Amino acid sequence: MKFTIKEIHIPLGILVPIPPLEVCDCSFNEEWGRWIFEDKELNIDASGKNEDEMENAIINAMDGLWRVYAMAQDSTLTKGAISVKNALRQRFRFVGIM
Repeated sequence: MKFTIKEIHIPLGILVPIPPLEVCDCSFNEEWGRWIFEDKELNIDASGKNEDEMENAIINAMDGLWRVYAMAQDSTLTKGAISVKNALRQRFRFVGIM
């Protein structure tokens, strides 16, 4: 499975990955019958039975990650969480809803 995500629409706005997010290092879990995608730097864990499910899982994960890490004050985060926040903010441009 391989696809590219150019925009991620979340309730708060749009996340634009720069460069586009290449989803290509997926592994297939025979027991679960699902594709697994992990990005340790961005803290993304997602799975799906097909490309549409996988893309939706990544969008849902990014929505949660953006809310929990990227929007948080540094004073409320651990050093590891600040690393995730910085990775998200470096990798994505946020376009808020007007």
